[in-house]
Amino acid sequence: MMSECETLIIDSLTTLDYWLIQYVMQEQRTTEMRIQDWVPFRRLLLSFVTGLRQYNKLLLVLAHEERELGKTGALLKLRVAMSSKLTDYFGGFFSDCWRCYAQPGVANESPQFFVRTQVDGFADLKSSQALKPVYEVTNGAGPLLMAAGFVSQSTNQQTTNK
Repeated sequence: MMSECETLIIDSLTTLDYWLIQYVMQEQRTTEMRIQDWVPFRRLLLSFVTGLRQYNKLLLVLAHEERELGKTGALLKLRVAMSSKLTDYFGGFFSDCWRCYAQPGVANESPQFFVRTQVDGFADLKSSQALKPVYEVTNGAGPLLMAAGFVSQSTNQQTTNK
């Protein structure tokens, strides 16, 4: 079954985080996470990610983001929305960390969608390829995925023709 697919997608890390916390609390027979419960949580999460990586497939992990604001309400940092301190270095387990976001349209215009592939001062992003810092996604993500080497020209044509 695994040999038939090229990509594994986890949607979303935020939900997986919740499930793992529930599992650890059930195993530890407690109703809230204690300091000592974060060790099995971390072990489970890391073994899950490394277990998926062993299949040598393109692994996409989607997650929500959390905004850290300063005292004045200014944005200081964007982080992966997770319950543990792993959020600060979770990107170290992956070759690429990108941020997808939207900007509202003006008046009656549709919103614009973007993918940022390089650090911007707010989010710890990285790319294993020499990509542009920002891609506007208008007619699908084909050009970005081709530039990153994740799909070929023929695969992109097949995808956009469907």
